[in-house]
Amino acid sequence: MEMIKEINAEAYVWIMKNDLDKWTLHRDGGKGWGMLTTNGSESFNGLLKSARGLPIIAMEKQQWMPKPFKIFEDNRKKSQRHTLINYHQQRENIFEVQTHMHHGSGGNKHIVNALQGKCQCGK
Repeated sequence: MEMIKEINAEAYVWIMKNDLDKWTLHRDGGKGWGMLTTNGSESFNGLLKSARGLPIIAMEKQQWMPKPFKIFEDNRKKSQRHTLINYHQQRENIFEVQTHMHHGSGGNKHIVNALQGKCQCGK
């Protein structure tokens, strides 16, 4: 920290405005904030194993598991037509989602618990 302070005092002041437990390892109390400790990061690291050591251009052109990527992309496109309504229990990450109405089907409303990864529809 002293080195940062010597190099750029303004940066040091800005950094110190943020809670140290949120961005430093020595002060986080073992909480491991954010993506670094989730299954998501482990999955992403597994995806990148085959690309380690490649130049950035080669990484960008590498084909990333086409079938799972297509499923993800199809679901992403489908979800863009859904309507998300902040539900009355927003603090608990509970939301109401209305599906897209198409040719007489859809338009259904579902209660989704984002923290538990559960939906009233069972998906």
